[in-house]
Amino acid sequence: KAPPDVASQQAMPPPPPATRNGAGVAGGAGFDQDALRGEVDQELLVEKDRNIQDLKDTVEILELKIAKLEQLVRLKDSKISKLQSAISRQVPGENGEPGP
Repeated sequence: KAPPDVASQQAMPPPPPATRNGAGVAGGAGFDQDALRGEVDQELLVEKDRNIQDLKDTVEILELKIAKLEQLVRLKDSKISKLQSAISRQVPGENGEPGP
């Protein structure tokens, strides 16, 4: 058998939730709208932070790809320059003289 003070606490219904003005929530919804709004705001911030991090990661990947493509362009330019030099040495000059 439970002590009398515990039994009396079990019989009492819980107090209604309070809002900012101290009154219970209309309609007996049983939650604090300010707390809910805060939770929603926090979830939105977390989601936006996650999106920001994803976008930063994407930017980093794209910057690495750009750097690699720039490196490949420099390499191709170097190869083109070497091939043009080789061609100019093999083709005689425009006035019929041999190349350098």
